[in-house]
Amino acid sequence: MRNKTVSVALSKEQYEWLQEAIQNWRAIQATLKEMQRLSRRVLFETVKNPPRRKRLGKKVLGLI
Repeated sequence: MRNKTVSVALSKEQYEWLQEAIQNWRAIQATLKEMQRLSRRVLFETVKNPPRRKRLGKKVLGLI
């Protein structure tokens, strides 16, 4: 069975509620991403780790 896109008609109130919920979800996702980035930064700056041949890049650390 193939998945098909389903369209539904929303009332103005449903649309506004859903739009706000999506904006809230995106804000939460952005906040979580920032918290993860900060956690990795603190972890790699404070916890002693084994010596490495080369430093971890900013992309690996999530700093960019």
